[in-house]
Amino acid sequence: MNRKKIIVILRHNQTFDQLKQILAEEYDLLEIADKVKAKELIDSDSENIVGLVFEASRAIDDNFSFTKDLEQDKRFIEITAIAVSLKENHDEIIKCISNDINEYIAAPFNRDLVLLRIRNAIRSKDSTTFAEIENILKELPSNIYFKDTHARYVFITHLWHHVNVGNEPNWTIRGKTDIDIRKDKENAEKAYQSDLEIIRNDKGTSYIIEENDDGIKEYLELIKMPTHDENGNVTGIIALINDVTEKQLLKKELEKRSTTDFLTGVMNRRACQENIQRQLSINNKGTLLMIDVDDFKHVNDTYGHNIGDEVLIKVASIIKNNVEEYDLVGRMGGDEFIAFLCTNTDEKHACQVAQKIIDEIKTGFSDKEYEKDVSVSIGIAICKGEHLSFEKMYTTADKALYNVKNTVKGTYCL
Repeated sequence: MNRKKIIVILRHNQTFDQLKQILAEEYDLLEIADKVKAKELIDSDSENIVGLVFEASRAIDDNFSFTKDLEQDKRFIEITAIAVSLKENHDEIIKCISNDINEYIAAPFNRDLVLLRIRNAIRSKDSTTFAEIENILKELPSNIYFKDTHARYVFITHLWHHVNVGNEPNWTIRGKTDIDIRKDKENAEKAYQSDLEIIRNDKGTSYIIEENDDGIKEYLELIKMPTHDENGNVTGIIALINDVTEKQLLKKELEKRSTTDFLTGVMNRRACQENIQRQLSINNKGTLLMIDVDDFKHVNDTYGHNIGDEVLIKVASIIKNNVEEYDLVGRMGGDEFIAFLCTNTDEKHACQVAQKIIDEIKTGFSDKEYEKDVSVSIGIAICKGEHLSFEKMYTTADKALYNVKNTVKGTYCL
């Protein structure tokens, strides 16, 4: 593993040489006499350089011009400035602190104390950098957060309304899990378990959740990845939350249009076939009603296509109202509808549903001039575990409907 580097700008004397020996135990030292050369080194290797050690008195004489130059360049924001002195001087300490120097160490240089104070200074500088990055991230529309290895929040850029913020004045999200703060406990549990899975398996994930809070429906896309330390160990989770509500609603609308009959709002032909076949594949049973509007061409020719559309919309509504919510209703085209009773194969029940649809359609247009011109005929096919396909059931129901059409319209045939 590559050791971190510290730039040292110190004159040679016994005390400073002792300090260098201490530093060399944990860091690679880059001894530079010229601050211009030091700037070039930092510019070429800023990722590995974590500290800059210099003599306090010389920096004061130079009005801290070098460290001020570094502070202005965001590329060097993580480099820790450490002033050292051969003797502790309160005026020097005050001037160093006033000029944003991260640490001041004076001789005599105790090994353990020096290394500890430099480690802490570097860690503190990292924390300052982290806070600055956090503020920068808050400017983005996406919600970005980091969690530790226990799936507890370390920081989050935005507190959305689905977070249950505490009442205490100093409430913070830090140290809390999704289960602690989310109003939607089902999605909270899902998020928490997902986090633990990432930490266990060191593998990222992404998914979309639906949030319904205070009457507001949102779709949130979560992208989560594990973070690692220098040794490759998982240190937590970095995640991005995007509001994809508009995108998801558009997707759902397009899906609905691709499966829905635009006039009546029931399923279209393709959706009918696919969904009924899926039900048959799962259950091997069901009842198919093929429903045809009698002499529909006469209605169109006599009263016009607008009235014809009105009749189709009403027929579709009556069919839907006479089956269970989970049953399937669709328009196969023209004046032909089908209803699939997913779990019921009782012949008596099928006949009752058919008769009720017929009766309601007969009375459903009582206030219209075309009342006596609207009726339906129904052909019924029942599958009771015969492993039938949709095509087979459709053909069987069509034969039953043909029998009705050629005998007494406005009735049904099983």
